Amino acid sequence: MLKTLAYHLEDDAYATARIGAIRAGTSHLALANGLVALAEMYREHWGALKDDPKNFRPTDPDEAAKLSEQMLRLLGVSPSPEQASWKAYCAKCAKLLFQHYEEAIRVGRFLWYYDGAEERFPSLHSVTRAAPAPRKKNGTAEPEKAGNAEG
Repeated sequence: MLKTLAYHLEDDAYATARIGAIRAGTSHLALANGLVALAEMYREHWGALKDDPKNFRPTDPDEAAKLSEQMLRLLGVSPSPEQASWKAYCAKCAKLLFQHYEEAIRVGRFLWYYDGAEERFPSLHSVTRAAPAPRKKNGTAEPEKAGNAEG
């Protein structure tokens, strides 16, 4: 696709600059984005390219779009349908959790009003994750050291 576009559009400065930018990419993400751009350029300049019997294939833009979509999905840039549905499920669950947890802590704080209700039923907004355990030089977590027992 690059050769075909470069050959037929060598007089078009804008197209030549786009092709140069595509060629300059060095990562897998740049390759996937380049395929999207090449498919787009093929469709834009279809009339100039379609008469080339040697290098032009009418299926190239569709194939490039499919390959780039697959590459982006494998790179984790675009979610698969399963990932998108799980993300939606998680968002719904979080919404339900926040709605109903607030009701539950009100009841719990009422029932344990004199017995540390705030500690037993903390607000989700005030609770943070525990800090990660310190790591040794070899990459494993250090065990908790017991306090000095005097006796």
